[in-house]
Amino acid sequence: MRSSCRLLPRLLAAAAPGAALIARQAEIAGLSRLALSEVSFTSLRAISSTPTAFQSALIESLGEEAAYEKENYAVPEELEAGPPAGFALSEADGDTLMSLTKKVDGEVVTVDVMVNEQPEEELVEDANGALDADVGAVFTVTVAKGDQSLVFECKSDGQYFSVQHVSLEPAEDDMEDSAYSGPAYEELDEKLQANFESYLAERGVDKELGAYLLPLIHDKEQREYMQWLEAVRAFLKK
Repeated sequence: MRSSCRLLPRLLAAAAPGAALIARQAEIAGLSRLALSEVSFTSLRAISSTPTAFQSALIESLGEEAAYEKENYAVPEELEAGPPAGFALSEADGDTLMSLTKKVDGEVVTVDVMVNEQPEEELVEDANGALDADVGAVFTVTVAKGDQSLVFECKSDGQYFSVQHVSLEPAEDDMEDSAYSGPAYEELDEKLQANFESYLAERGVDKELGAYLLPLIHDKEQREYMQWLEAVRAFLKK
């Protein structure tokens, strides 16, 4: 027992440095965790506040842009009298499809214009070799009669009118993908092409209609843009 009593102080003394080291490591680890938690808290606080500042700036910019566009918006003069040739216009907010429709001697003539599917402006060479911007509107004309429809793909800028393609399709628009869609229009006899264009002109589809469609497309795009600005701004303010 005495030898054990004498041994115990030595064991405790020997163990003391190890215990002190462990305690020191624990202290360092604790400080590290504390520092890490402070850094994490600071980082999270910065992250949570940054989007708010950016979001506020974005909301303000959207409001300024919407106000500017609204102040400078005016209905184009070409549209004030309404659609030409007895057509009736139908459209909906948020939808880029616009349709002009009328009935002619048992036929239903529909002109469909997709704002999102208009071609990019391209430069073309005129008769004198000078480059000019081609800004023609592309649209589809459907002449429905009974269970079939004659469908024309057209283009016009108000100065010219051209047919790009003609197809005969079921009126219910359930044409099979493998069905014959018609010939290459530019390869048709010129007289046949001219007669197709006269057929459309008789139904009010000509370059005058193209002169109405171009400002109609630009106006629709502008109105949709203004509504988009307001919608995004309202979303961010929720």
